[in-house]
Amino acid sequence: MSQAALLTIKQVIGVRSSVTNCIAFQDEQTVVYPAGGNIVLYGIDQKAQKTIPCTINSQALSTIAVSPNRRAIAIAERINDHPQVTVYDLQTGKKRKTLHTEVIKSNEIVSLLFSADSKYLLTQGKII
Repeated sequence: MSQAALLTIKQVIGVRSSVTNCIAFQDEQTVVYPAGGNIVLYGIDQKAQKTIPCTINSQALSTIAVSPNRRAIAIAERINDHPQVTVYDLQTGKKRKTLHTEVIKSNEIVSLLFSADSKYLLTQGKII
């Protein structure tokens, strides 16, 4: 009987500078930024990382936003030439919600903004 090897990410280096708002603080000790196909949570004091993998079929990551209560992150991606926003829980790394629609006339989400109470998410798109 053979055992399948499990691969885990140990460290991600780099920043996607093409992503709008590509770096944010989760709290005073944790920086959040996209690198490759992941969102990296880097603990400044611990000098350690946790990663949240983005959507597998993603063609491009365009922007991110951390909620004011620092509990969620929204990630705008393009999947099969359609915009999609995924909201993740920053504590657990689990996906909370995926927002997508065929009705959106834009091809790309260029800006995300949470409301002050972190209940609503505003998206802005553009036609490319």
